Amino acid sequence: MIVMRAAFAILSLLSVFSVAGDEITSLPLPPRNTLIPPVATPSVAMARDRDGVVIAWTARNELGLNRISIARLDSHGYVAGSIHEVPVVSPEEGIDANYPSIAVWPSGSGFTLGWMELLTTTARGDVRVVYCRLGADLTPSAAGVLTQMKSNAVTAPVVVRSGEATWIAANNEVWKLRDDGSHEAPLETGLPSSDMLASSPFPQLVAGTKAVTQSVCAASCFHFTGGPFGGYCDQGPDCTVTVGTGYALHLVSINSRSESSPLNFESDAQPAIESDGRDVLIAWELGTQKFGGQVVVNHLNAGASDFYGNYPSRIGSFGADSGPIRPDIATDGSRYVVVWQTKTPLGDHDVIGVMLDRNGTVTPFDVATSTADEREPSVISIRPGAFLVAYEKIGVDRRIAGRFITFDGRERAVR
Repeated sequence: MIVMRAAFAILSLLSVFSVAGDEITSLPLPPRNTLIPPVATPSVAMARDRDGVVIAWTARNELGLNRISIARLDSHGYVAGSIHEVPVVSPEEGIDANYPSIAVWPSGSGFTLGWMELLTTTARGDVRVVYCRLGADLTPSAAGVLTQMKSNAVTAPVVVRSGEATWIAANNEVWKLRDDGSHEAPLETGLPSSDMLASSPFPQLVAGTKAVTQSVCAASCFHFTGGPFGGYCDQGPDCTVTVGTGYALHLVSINSRSESSPLNFESDAQPAIESDGRDVLIAWELGTQKFGGQVVVNHLNAGASDFYGNYPSRIGSFGADSGPIRPDIATDGSRYVVVWQTKTPLGDHDVIGVMLDRNGTVTPFDVATSTADEREPSVISIRPGAFLVAYEKIGVDRRIAGRFITFDGRERAVR
């Protein structure tokens, strides 16, 4: 069970600049089981309806199995009311629940929650993509299974987003939910998507993939003959050699088209996407991940389906890292806030971010820079001018932590 032990303190402002509230943390939590291959997703999922913010996280229960817990936060950052453990599909099978994602219902009250379940009692290591509906009181409906796959085939997280309708993406598919909670047949996205927009009738998704950049004939298989084509290559699996791999950034517009931007570096980092209703912002990490590089954004027109003519703008940097990670984005309609983890020279991670206003001004801020390992942040808009950043904090123990970030000088508690 998670218990928030201190409220956020909103600091007074001398100017309209970013100010971080005091850090608030949970009590110690058991480490998560990590049997499902890691995917690029925040460690904590958050969404907001008319009654406030709901937070979802993964923690082991008394049986040593991962479960998704959900709770409401009050205006001061405390857990308000009961903490709910979300039931899995078949608890008798021995199931680990991982990677929650949550979105408000299109009506503005209640939520849709998605997650992955690993069947730990099967030798096959099957993973289910599961979802349920939550009422305003967070009472969950019966869980429904969207699809099932082998654990070694999991390449992307569950992503739940809502706008005119609620959509759930997982790996190479996306499902539209009906008003009664049932779902339509899946649509193929063609790519393992890391994030999604659902503000239009059909979603837009982003993904980063490793791609083969060049394949050539092995020297022992090539026969030079002269002439315009130079020679020929023998047939056989040992005669084609991959010279290098690269990274490609993809934007997929369902029922429209897919565009990609190939790049000549390797990375397991993934992009994030958000829209304020006027334009679309994609945030991603530019550079070979193991050496570090720049955090950049692409501004696209709302409804755009390509990157052409939209060159990335640098907003920060990230340290040399490894594994699937991604930034997170939120907007209050007037500004975007982008947060990400960066590895330090000491080997731990810090959480940092920036605010981008309508004029293109970039305001950097620190979220968590202690000697603990602070990582996998998520961010949500609380009200105009105020955001909540949540992340996992691993030091002598594991905790969920967070801070309010304000930009407008208002000192009252946020809702």
